[in-house]
Amino acid sequence: MQTTTFTDAQGVAVTYYRWDPSGDPRAIVLIAHGASEYGARYDRFATFLTGNGFVVYAQDHRGHGNTGKVTG
Repeated sequence: MQTTTFTDAQGVAVTYYRWDPSGDPRAIVLIAHGASEYGARYDRFATFLTGNGFVVYAQDHRGHGNTGKVTG
């Protein structure tokens, strides 16, 4: 799992995660977490998906996970 940030249009640093398969990817999956959760919580599921050839992304929405540390 790679952890990175990007800056959104309002200047907030949003944390996101990426999991890569070992070979050529079949497709990309974007995980949108639910209330009271964060992107890295899906590590086990994302690892399963990468084992089946998918690139996986998940982000910490505003107020959640590492992004929540910035936005309160």
